[in-house]
Amino acid sequence: MGRLDAWSDIDVQVDADDERVEEALACVDHILESVSPIEQKLRMPDDPAGNYVQAFYRLRDASPYMLVTWR
Repeated sequence: MGRLDAWSDIDVQVDADDERVEEALACVDHILESVSPIEQKLRMPDDPAGNYVQAFYRLRDASPYMLVTWR
């Protein structure tokens, strides 16, 4: 903690009601797009237990090593 280097990533955690997860994910997409175009997005298969959704983003204007992780 408290360390930032060329291989750092950004972790975003959002707590949303189950019926609003897609809306929350769309909001994250919109916010990230306002910072930099999304070059790649990988959404992982939903957790079978329904505990979380996870997606990874690579932004065009960021280091190729920097990912944004949404969970």
